[in-house]
Amino acid sequence: MLAHAPRGYCRLVAEGVRGSLTKTCGMTDVSVRIATAADRDLLAQATLDNLNWNGSRFTMREVEDTPQVRHYYDGWPSNQDFGLVAEGCLCQPGPAPG
Repeated sequence: MLAHAPRGYCRLVAEGVRGSLTKTCGMTDVSVRIATAADRDLLAQATLDNLNWNGSRFTMREVEDTPQVRHYYDGWPSNQDFGLVAEGCLCQPGPAPG
């Protein structure tokens, strides 16, 4: 989850995301941490996964070599970005809750 918001808001959002994941996934071992510049590879993989949502069409090499795609994670985080990484939650696609 990436969003533009003030840094002080990040911890509040992290707790909300953790509660949401616990409720929808039924897992209690979910931890949510603030993403850092060290998560670049994770963001690159998420970009690739989003591009390939309906089948394998792109490779990581193509993502890395295409500035129009790479800009989604290259140089992240700026001073206006924050990200959250949920760890310990494996959600399987299924019907929306409730």
